[in-house]
Amino acid sequence: MGFLRLIARRLRVLSGRAVRWTVSVGVPAVAACAEALRRRFDAAKLLPLGNRLAAFGRSLFDFFMRRKVTSVLLLIVLLVLAENSCECRRMTGGVRGLPAEDHEDLSMLPDGAYLISPYDNVFRSICAREGNDWRLLSAIAYHESRFRPQQRSPRGAWGMMQIMPSVARQFAVDPERRGDLCTNIRLANLLLNRLDSLMRFSTETAAEDRLCLLLAAYNSGYGHVSDARRLARAHGEDAESWEVVSRYLRLKSDPAYLEHEAVHHGAFGGSDETLAYVDDVRARYAAYCRKAPR
Repeated sequence: MGFLRLIARRLRVLSGRAVRWTVSVGVPAVAACAEALRRRFDAAKLLPLGNRLAAFGRSLFDFFMRRKVTSVLLLIVLLVLAENSCECRRMTGGVRGLPAEDHEDLSMLPDGAYLISPYDNVFRSICAREGNDWRLLSAIAYHESRFRPQQRSPRGAWGMMQIMPSVARQFAVDPERRGDLCTNIRLANLLLNRLDSLMRFSTETAAEDRLCLLLAAYNSGYGHVSDARRLARAHGEDAESWEVVSRYLRLKSDPAYLEHEAVHHGAFGGSDETLAYVDDVRARYAAYCRKAPR
């Protein structure tokens, strides 16, 4: 019974919001548009459609102002508008959430029309804006969630790209918005760009090493990869080589290395998972590159 009462209270709140939204935004907007049409039709001396629409808008406005009727239809409209998720929907052919630029196509693709996933257009558009390869982000998405926008992990990661609350806060985004598909993918792009900037790769770093180091940092966190690179330098080895850095990532679980001055972020027991993650995403990315043009 307590659960039902909670639902009833929530519905009453939502109903009140539906009325306020309709009275303050929806109905005046209809009336204003109708009035503009009326003026235009009068000026052109065409059909009296403008007058009819203007009268309808004013009548609708008066109806809601006087009675403030809350209907099931208005409640559904409110829920759709207030839902802060940008999961693609086949009915609308689009994605809600992050505002799209004029040239962006955020539509969801039907079966047989996509190369990697139904979200190809979403990845293409957002990654092009952020300067990343959409096929790489698609490969990450497959590993993280198998392209499931509503995926949640016990550790608190949300969405297709499995974004943690701390990542959202880094970029001044409300952690609750991680459920938005577009926001989720954009945060993954921003995180990769931030990691790339923090790691300060030299111009001579091989593309494959750079990719592996970025993926390792995306999976395990910048701190552990940074420690491994410092350990490599301290031992006179190449901190730009994934082969070298991955070895020191493993050694971060060895107590003999934890006291070294290069280690700032403590022990790391997840090296096997991170190395497997890098191998899987790298192989999938290569396969996607063969399948789809950039």
